[in-house]
Amino acid sequence: MIAAEKTLDECKELLKQRGEQYGDAGELYDRTSYYWTAFLGTLVKGKDVCTMMSLMKLARLDQTTDPVVKKDTYQDMINYIALAEGLDK
Repeated sequence: MIAAEKTLDECKELLKQRGEQYGDAGELYDRTSYYWTAFLGTLVKGKDVCTMMSLMKLARLDQTTDPVVKKDTYQDMINYIALAEGLDK
């Protein structure tokens, strides 16, 4: 299995685990968007929350050289972008 396929498989498993821990991701990010909208005073949608969280993860990559942290961060970024695409309906 090539590295990219392995990473995507791990990301799918991580999404499943997080869903079991925290519940429906769409509901979570829609709820988060409500709070961010109130705080910022501008409309934020669930897909925007996911996109901005992936940008936060990108910033984290600039601050670490730890390969374990990098792997986890890349997986989180992949999942945030996948969730954003799913909420962009």
